[in-house]
Amino acid sequence: MKSIEASPEQLLAESKLDALIIAISRSERPLRGLASRIDWKLRGAISRFMKSGAVSGEPGECTLLPILRDGLTAADEPYRLVLIGSHEADAEGKRSSLPADSIEALKKNLQKSGLKKVAVSRSDLGGAADQISKQLSGAKGVELWITP
Repeated sequence: MKSIEASPEQLLAESKLDALIIAISRSERPLRGLASRIDWKLRGAISRFMKSGAVSGEPGECTLLPILRDGLTAADEPYRLVLIGSHEADAEGKRSSLPADSIEALKKNLQKSGLKKVAVSRSDLGGAADQISKQLSGAKGVELWITP
């Protein structure tokens, strides 16, 4: 685990990460926290996936969503958003924990995907960031970054 003093958005823009873990809930409309900020930057992409039913936010769900960085073409390596189903966030957009089946799905997907550098945001996940850190400590080859 590596703590870093940069925002998740900054890390993605600077191509330092392979993926960013974002918690979403089936019952959050509009999206809250980091999901809301990233969705805005992506012109509503997460909301459109949820509205279409491609992503539900159900506990146990883990979806890898490839996104091209600004200025790149389809031939370039995308970064990925890892959307995990979660409990609903509080009014400030923070979560205290994640469902155990979501953590297990996350661990399996990260190991199979080959992603090496992934990050979670403490401001988005609160105590769940520590929960993810503990669970992913045994995920072979995955470097977890925790941002403020």
